[in-house]
Amino acid sequence: MDVFSRSLTTEEVVGCSGLKQLRDKVVLFHKMRGFTLIELLVVIAIIAILAGMLLPALSNAKSTARKIKCLGQIKQLTLATQLYRDDSKGNFPGRTDGMTELNGDVSPSWPGMLYSHIQSTNLLLCPSDRKNKMVGDQANLADSVTRSYLLNGWNDHYLARMRRNYKLDAITGKSFNDSSIKQPSDTIVFGEKKENTAALYMDFLEGFGNDIREVEHGRHGSALTSKKAGSSVYGYADGSVRALKFGNSFQPINQWATESIWRTNTAIFIITAD
Repeated sequence: MDVFSRSLTTEEVVGCSGLKQLRDKVVLFHKMRGFTLIELLVVIAIIAILAGMLLPALSNAKSTARKIKCLGQIKQLTLATQLYRDDSKGNFPGRTDGMTELNGDVSPSWPGMLYSHIQSTNLLLCPSDRKNKMVGDQANLADSVTRSYLLNGWNDHYLARMRRNYKLDAITGKSFNDSSIKQPSDTIVFGEKKENTAALYMDFLEGFGNDIREVEHGRHGSALTSKKAGSSVYGYADGSVRALKFGNSFQPINQWATESIWRTNTAIFIITAD
């Protein structure tokens, strides 16, 4: 019989069937076989590398989002002071701690005075100021809540006018008028304070100076770097807001001051990052 036209014998049919079964088993084995230990370790290593690359980026993105929100809050506070000044012939809220009796009355401090314009105490706490738990003893709720911001105390303005009679107690109850601000686009109204301090005002002539003791210069930055590599946000007398790198609210120009002699004061001071 011709080899190309003959029929398969029974043994040949059984043999072909066995080979097919064997092939199917091999395919099934490859489908069911899991990762080897080495393969698993390689996958884990790749995931760890990717996580190491992505986590800092995610952290920076969160930090940037919190900074943007903080800028928005400072913006609203700055606009609130403008509305207040419009209603008060250019005067800022009078200086008070919200607890001291003045002329037989206890007036709220600046958060309480501005509350009718901001309508929320949530604006007073920066989202990056998460460790701050400080609350006040004031009767006014806005004055007593946890707060991240300082209002300019205008120390140099009062010193220039009161001279030897100048002291912080002597300016309690006084209202600063915006007509004394010669450079509103470069004069700070609001800044950030260090966490867990009760300060309401930035008094750079108090003791060693609130620029060292109270102002937070580097709240916003990477969690992996020092605060000195960060920045803080500020609100200005013209209604603008901006972020300044660590220490730049005082150097090379003291943007908290209104008097030229203090704006260009080049005295050396050390700002800690604690």
